[in-house]
Amino acid sequence: MDGEEFDLRLPALRENPFHSRPLEHGQGELLAGRDEITSRWALFIRQNASRMILLVGESGSGRTSLLQCMSSETEKDLHFDMFPTSEPSTSILEDLHVRLIGFDLPRTGSEVASKLVEITNSNTGPLPLITFDFQHVTGEEIAATMSRLNPVLRRLRALVVVALTQEQRLDWNAKLVNTFDHIEVLTPLNTSDVCSLAESRIEQVSNAPWSMPNEVAEKLNEQCGGHPGRLVRRLRDLVDEARSSPRRAVQTITSSRDEIDEVLWEDDDLLEEGIEEDIEIENKDPEFELDMQELDIPPPVFAQAPLPQGMFAGLASRNRSNATQQPRYDKTSVSRDAEAEVPVDENGTFLWMKPGTEPVEETEEIEELGEINSAVNIDEFVETGLNSEYSQPVLESNEISDNTILSMLTRLANLPASGIRSLSDALSSLRRPVIGPMESTALDVNRLRNLSKAESVLVEIAAEREYSPSDERLRDRLRIGRPRMSQLSNGLLRSGILRVQQKERSRYFSLSNDARAQLIAWGMLEEVAA
Repeated sequence: MDGEEFDLRLPALRENPFHSRPLEHGQGELLAGRDEITSRWALFIRQNASRMILLVGESGSGRTSLLQCMSSETEKDLHFDMFPTSEPSTSILEDLHVRLIGFDLPRTGSEVASKLVEITNSNTGPLPLITFDFQHVTGEEIAATMSRLNPVLRRLRALVVVALTQEQRLDWNAKLVNTFDHIEVLTPLNTSDVCSLAESRIEQVSNAPWSMPNEVAEKLNEQCGGHPGRLVRRLRDLVDEARSSPRRAVQTITSSRDEIDEVLWEDDDLLEEGIEEDIEIENKDPEFELDMQELDIPPPVFAQAPLPQGMFAGLASRNRSNATQQPRYDKTSVSRDAEAEVPVDENGTFLWMKPGTEPVEETEEIEELGEINSAVNIDEFVETGLNSEYSQPVLESNEISDNTILSMLTRLANLPASGIRSLSDALSSLRRPVIGPMESTALDVNRLRNLSKAESVLVEIAAEREYSPSDERLRDRLRIGRPRMSQLSNGLLRSGILRVQQKERSRYFSLSNDARAQLIAWGMLEEVAA
């Protein structure tokens, strides 16, 4: 059975995420194994590099999903998947005019072509994406139509992609194929791509983390030959079976218990012999003799370890000397006369106080403070005397001695010049912005060559400014949540493409120096003069 051959260990799912429908706009994170193609096309769109591309792949290889997911990289996406029944070249040109300019069509086809060239050249944003995906039409019909449209399409400031199956490609002649700038061939998925495809779709319908076992991915890839369509249908059937049948974990536990019972009761004679031996051992009396003379022998003295060197040498030396020289507390040596020295209050309650904490009786210092308080109102002095830097309180020399005046002036000199602050103000002044060190790792150039669409956007933003996973504008652009944003950023950080710095409670990512230098070497970034 499939459940025994493939143990997916699936978490709880809200629905089956695997279906044979192609991906739609905004589902680029579910596209697996096409990161190199999507990154290259996205770069063409952002750098306004017009190209004509021929995309070739067998049926079910993900051609339609790739074209639909690329539509999120541009503001204008024109996708053609219904082949006109009459005059296909003229109908496609008029459809392009309606969708780019409006319904006010010129009279001739040449005027329509001129208007299309004019409107695309005046556009200053990202390149428009024009895709043709006629799946159920023969290659000869598509070749005849594209031969007529080719001169016009080459003049447009746009990224034009024509998708063909293997059979349709065989009907094209070499001259027409050579008019395209690039020929992209969809290759089969590898084991890593199989894991990425399954994990990204399971993540959409489950709150629990899940990763596909490598052995399962290898078996599936071997059976499906790396074909995305067959792989998705196979995973769809496995998930349906796993959700409809009981968990294999219960069966595994039951079978393991049966095996244990068979091993335990396999040899009853051996088991009875073992029980009798245990009983004989337990019935033996323990042999223990207490030698009182050995108790008087002092314990052996072991050699002490050498003291550590450095800043903690003094502390270690004092701890060792106190442990050997300081006598231990002996409660029998305490004199009974000490009880008489314990003070007693008026109710007859014993007062136990640590030496040095006894209440102080009135002394000359207290009398002196009383004279100060009576001569000068401290509260009034704080309110009025500290408002001016040179204001002084009025003191009567007849009532206060010279020493008292000197003591008061010394205390007042120690007050802050700005006045008395509250505790909250003082604590707030200690607060400083917490800025951690910049963290980065070695650059993985191969990882930089194989970025996904979302990762390419993050690298583009990081090359211009710092960003945080909490950036709502950036998350809305990628159509992902904060956990997915943090996961992508951490993956780029581990590859050395991004670096991170802690600021307060947030982590800010930016492009690492190594990645910036590599992109400058590839000609994708301009070097900024120091």
